[in-house]
Amino acid sequence: MNTADTVEITEHHKDNPIQIFTDGRKSAQGIRAGIAIFIHKKVAHQRRLTLHGNCSNNQAEQLAIVKAMDSIKEIHTPDNVP
Repeated sequence: MNTADTVEITEHHKDNPIQIFTDGRKSAQGIRAGIAIFIHKKVAHQRRLTLHGNCSNNQAEQLAIVKAMDSIKEIHTPDNVP
């Protein structure tokens, strides 16, 4: 097996106070993306997005990641995160 075919996931920052979860989904109900940001295990920000019907599942996933990155920049303050 080529090393490019495997991925190893390690938790180097187990105690990191920021956790970000993203999801994108395409279903019969439409195309949606969502983010949830937790700081010190408390919800700091949530957002749901509805995308145009021509968008793909991958676009929804990628938009969720970009919006999460934008949001963390906005809510990151010294008071929230040590």
